[in-house]
Amino acid sequence: MSFKYSIDTEKNLILIRYSGTITDTDVGSVRHKLTNDSRFNTQLDEIVDFSDVKQFEISMAFNENVAKNPLLKPTSTVIFIVPTDVSFGTARSFISLSGKAESNVHACRNYAEAEEILCISDLRNLLML
Repeated sequence: MSFKYSIDTEKNLILIRYSGTITDTDVGSVRHKLTNDSRFNTQLDEIVDFSDVKQFEISMAFNENVAKNPLLKPTSTVIFIVPTDVSFGTARSFISLSGKAESNVHACRNYAEAEEILCISDLRNLLML
């Protein structure tokens, strides 16, 4: 599997870190594991880190399905860490498909931007799952 996740109940935060090649199956597996984790609730915020992703093999249909069927409440903040142009484009596509382009879903080029939005320090260490 090319992902790791953690739920930090103190910070009310889901942390997901993908690496290598990510596929529809990987994203589906994360969603399944999260919803079956006793610490999960729909009011958490979420950080999805694409820093170590080398290739995206996520179909547009799957991306659209995930975007239109969120696990979290509309009030949750979702941040994608997207240091490359490809990861940035993938995140922006997801945000556009979800209809949340002007809300609390963000594509950040680095950890500092994400830390500023969430008012959290040392995010890089939190994501070393």
